[in-house]
Amino acid sequence: MSTRLGQPGIVDGKPGAGGSIATEHVVRAAPDGYTLLLSASGTIAVNPHIYKLRYNPVEDLAQISIAVEVPR
Repeated sequence: MSTRLGQPGIVDGKPGAGGSIATEHVVRAAPDGYTLLLSASGTIAVNPHIYKLRYNPVEDLAQISIAVEVPR
């Protein structure tokens, strides 16, 4: 990805709370066009129902791609 973007790529893993910690970090990041979140669908679909989040994943994030699709 670094080659295609012409920018260095940094992976910053932030485990915990079913992905909510990493998601909040991305939501609060400056909108520079280079900050991406790769997460499981449960982080967006399930976490709002089991955690008290300080962000709204539907309003605060924009999906740009589906990276993996698991067949049934």
